Amino acid sequence: CTAEIGEEDGWITIRQRRGVPPSVPKPAGPTAWYGRYRDLKMKLALAVGAVALIIGGVIWLKDTFLVIDPGPGTPLGDAVRTDAHIATLLQTLEAYTPSLHRDHSKDTYAISVLLVPLDGSSPKKVLVKEGLAGNSFSLAKVLGSDGRILWYDVNGTGGIDLASFKVMQGGPAELRGLVGYRGLPFRPRVEAALASGFFKDEHTWFGLLSDQELEKEYAPSKWIRRLTSANDAKQPRRFHRGSLGDEAATGSRRIMTMEPIGQENYLNAAFLRMDEGSEPIRLSEPDGALMVYTSEPGLKGTLVLARVDMDGKVIWRIDTAIDRFKLERILPGGQVSTFIGTRLPVPGKVSEPILVLVDHATGKAVTHSLWR
Repeated sequence: CTAEIGEEDGWITIRQRRGVPPSVPKPAGPTAWYGRYRDLKMKLALAVGAVALIIGGVIWLKDTFLVIDPGPGTPLGDAVRTDAHIATLLQTLEAYTPSLHRDHSKDTYAISVLLVPLDGSSPKKVLVKEGLAGNSFSLAKVLGSDGRILWYDVNGTGGIDLASFKVMQGGPAELRGLVGYRGLPFRPRVEAALASGFFKDEHTWFGLLSDQELEKEYAPSKWIRRLTSANDAKQPRRFHRGSLGDEAATGSRRIMTMEPIGQENYLNAAFLRMDEGSEPIRLSEPDGALMVYTSEPGLKGTLVLARVDMDGKVIWRIDTAIDRFKLERILPGGQVSTFIGTRLPVPGKVSEPILVLVDHATGKAVTHSLWR
């Protein structure tokens, strides 16, 4: 209703307006249910996505910030020399989440093979096994190479293609035919690669002797063999030249005279040889040999390699930086020899294991860390 007031007489007139019909709900169409289903599906997808993002973020946070990186791998077992590489195993503790009551027996390790080329180029680390318990690979070792594949035994035999560095399963056809293969379970002694001297010719001996050795073993009238091992003794040694008599039935020769060459002494010096059944490695132009000795007495002595001629003159020398008392392995060769050991100790730190390649002709050395 509306009320109107007359302008002339002031009467109030009430008028009734025609009512507006109430709105009638529109009946739902046959596809309305699909719209509601689509809205519900979208909300559900958004909820699932949000939950997935939250879970992924937690996992990423755990793996990135709450996981301990145990550091680089360390050498495992004995190294093997092949035609083109020095191969050694590395063990690496796999990443873990710290806890107040961590059970170390549940630690797992990854095993890799480190291939160090003899030409001095960059090494290659190849992963061969993962997730191994700490007490499950104590017998792991490098077996050797057939020229195309480097074979290893890490809880089962396998190989690395030396061209592609791909890991393959299986084993070699013949173990004894592999370059670098050793059937013995223990590491060779360092002294096996060291000799006290050699026959320059049938009647001349050239060697490194201490005063005590000269008096007891190499004095005139004593007998000398072609293969003479060097003792690991912290004694200074000098070059000596001996004149020899005729060969006896045993292959030994009597020492007629033994004279020192020069005045310089070399601590614990010896000549380098391939193995205990070999004479020292001989070099030409000029004729000579390779000598190893300790740089200085005491606890700071390092291993030095030098090339010398037949008059005891040093052609070149190189300090390997390996602690002489921690020299673990010598892998001699015709053109390049390899020395493995640790650096001198640093207070409060673990000594770094290193591998040093030395070229016989030039004395050029290449050092590789075995922390990888």
